[in-house]
Amino acid sequence: MTKAGKGGRRIGFVGIGRMGKPMAINVISAGFSLMVYDTNQESLREMEQLGASVARDASQLGKYSDIVIVMLLNYAQIKEVILTPQGVLNHMRKDSTIIIMSSLAPIQISEIDNIAKDKGVGVLDAPVSGGVSGAKAGTLSIMIGGDDEIFSDNRALFEAMGKNVKHVGDLGHGCAFKMINQIMVEVNFAATAEAMAMAKMLGLDLEEVFQMVSKSVGNSEVFRRCAPKIINRDFNPEGSIDIAVEDTKDILQTALALGISLPTVTAAYHGFHMAKSLGYGAEDEASLIKIYERFV
Repeated sequence: MTKAGKGGRRIGFVGIGRMGKPMAINVISAGFSLMVYDTNQESLREMEQLGASVARDASQLGKYSDIVIVMLLNYAQIKEVILTPQGVLNHMRKDSTIIIMSSLAPIQISEIDNIAKDKGVGVLDAPVSGGVSGAKAGTLSIMIGGDDEIFSDNRALFEAMGKNVKHVGDLGHGCAFKMINQIMVEVNFAATAEAMAMAKMLGLDLEEVFQMVSKSVGNSEVFRRCAPKIINRDFNPEGSIDIAVEDTKDILQTALALGISLPTVTAAYHGFHMAKSLGYGAEDEASLIKIYERFV
């Protein structure tokens, strides 16, 4: 078995995808002992070449790890890999920790915590913002909810993956903070696609539109990233339509539980869901503009 690395703790990482892989690379580059698990064999081979151990299944990862980081797409995947009898959590030792870095609803984090408590396992929720580029650069914003002592014990691990690392309160508050951020992000993506589509229909030069808006009050970080991708027809994913659908769905389900209406997020959700239905799910959110182009 691989020796314990930095801090004497063994780190497990579930989800070696577009976001998870660069995050895992930064963890091992920082000197932590790492075991990874995923269904993507190519990603696992790449991680093994970098010095990570590869788990044959979820139970082996659970037995190995003092800390397990989870970076999967949605709650359905997390339940399958983490919460089933042969999943990670059922094989973790007492006083170990699971860190959920996927974007979930607070109620879903509470469900994981309730199961983990019975095993004597601590839970932090630590969703991220910054996209694939931030994951590669190790500059992610990480919003952490949960026990302050567990957070402090793992600060160096978080700082291997992110630059803006902040403990934001009780368990579930990390996901709550991420939801608030994603309301602004996803609505801005929808607004950018609509604005650029209308500009195109009006016969405007899209590059000139970008230059003008980016220096006006309509500017946003999302616009600065999304508009050039639309202009250059670059729909390689930084985020993706699939993720936008999951994020907006979680936001709306939480709003329903709170008894409030979010009409702007509802409109954005329907736009992203339509784009997914048309086959653009794996593409960047900028591909939302293709919906409007179908009707020109």
